[in-house]
Formats: sequence, C-alpha cells, structure tokens
Amino acid sequence: MQRDDGQWFNFIRDWDGSINRESRTSLAGGHFWQARAMFALARARTLFDDPRIEDALRRGSAPLIEVAAPSDVRALHVLTAIELRDHDAFWTPNIVKWCNEIAECNDQGVLMNSPDERDTPHLWGHLQEFALTKASVILDEHRLLEVAERSASIIFEDVIRSGFERPQTSAYDVASSVAAMSEFAEVTKDPKYEDLATLARRWFHGRNPASAPVYDVDLGLVADGIDDGRISKNSGAESNIEGAIALLAETIERSKSFDLTAISPWGLA
Repeated sequence: MQRDDGQWFNFIRDWDGSINRESRTSLAGGHFWQARAMFALARARTLFDDPRIEDALRRGSAPLIEVAAPSDVRALHVLTAIELRDHDAFWTPNIVKWCNEIAECNDQGVLMNSPDERDTPHLWGHLQEFALTKASVILDEHRLLEVAERSASIIFEDVIRSGFERPQTSAYDVASSVAAMSEFAEVTKDPKYEDLATLARRWFHGRNPASAPVYDVDLGLVADGIDDGRISKNSGAESNIEGAIALLAETIERSKSFDLTAISPWGLA
C-alpha cells in the first residue's frame, strides 16, 4: 500500500488486493492513513523482526515531518514519535514541537481537532489528550498533563457518565474516550479515571442509548455505532479494530478459549 515516495494509499478494491488509487478517501498521502500506518509500523517494529518495517518507516518519515497537519493527526504523529525515539533521539524535538501545536489548538481549554473546528470537537480519532499525557511522562513536562486533563474534563467526562447519550456515537468515539481515561489512570493513579474508562467500555455491552450490546460477543462483531438510539446494522473494519483496542483485556481473555487452528485461514496455533 506504500509508494516509493513513502506515502500510503488507504483502500483496496477487492479480495485480490488491487489498490484504490483514485478515490478521494484513498489517495496516497492522506493525513489520517499516513499517520495511522506509521503508528502501526512503529509499534510493529518492537514485535517483529522484519526488515520491511524499517524500510517503510524510513520512507514514510518525511511526510510526517515536512507536512503541516491538524491536531487530531498530530496526536498520531506524537504517538508514532514516542515509539521511534527509543531508536533515534532525532524524534524528541519533534515530539516537543507537535505537543505544543496540539496544546495551542484549543478553544477555552478544549483541545480542538483542527483550527477550523467549531463548537464541541468530534470524538472520532480524538487522541490529543491521550498523546499529551504519554508525552508528559517522556518529556517530564507536567504542563502537558494539565492541558490534557483540563480538556478531557470538559469533553469526555459528562459524555461518558451519560452513557454517550448523543444523537450519534461510533465505536471509534468510544475507543478514543477509553484511551484518554486509561492513560490518565496510568499516569495520575487517580481511581476516578479508571472508573470512567470502565464506564466507557460498558457502552459496547449495552450501557448506551440503545440499551443493547454494540459488541456481539457470540459473532465476534462490533457494530459501527448508534444513531438516534438504533444500533447500526453495519460492522466495518475500523469499528472492530477500535472495539478490540478498547476492550483489549477482555479480547485477550476471550481469545484463550478459541481453537485458532479451526478459525484461522493460516492454521496458526
């Protein structure tokens, strides 16, 4: 999916893997898919001994550094750089620079997803508080944690406590909320945040406006979200991935009961 210049396409068209090179949401170099690909590979490098990963990261670094990006994308850049800094100190100044960009993009203390966003920021992919909190530990910069907590108290806490009582909520909205609260719990040791993370996770199991599970445990599927109190009949890749991340401990525990040789096309044990 990556071109020689380091930029990624976003979609394939079919089961044969033909790349969608024309659609607006798949054009090479799109902010979100460039950032998410780099973050995924930065994490993967610590797990897999595969030289292709290092090469892809090297080619994909320039678009992160050289191109301006909105704050929600910058959050992914920060998370990527945090992973990469263990191997290359070059990334530390970029973490500082990008965290400052994120902190400055606010409206009365609320971290916005872009300078053009108005009113309440969307929660889809909203990882700014999560990224700033991680960076605050690495940089030993308490100010970043304060910025993140102030914003989160306004945009996350009441929404989580209400069971995401909103006209529309996606699995990614909830996963972003879980990420922020879990990271606060880890860094501050304040039990309030672990309680909020737990409440947010329960959205998948029925603590929501539909009063029904968004995560079908028997089928192993996460619905795309809830619209006006109705659970979506669709279940896309993004929702299942973000649901698995939000429910990671539960997902790992549940997987122990699976016969992977029976369910995996690769016969993995």
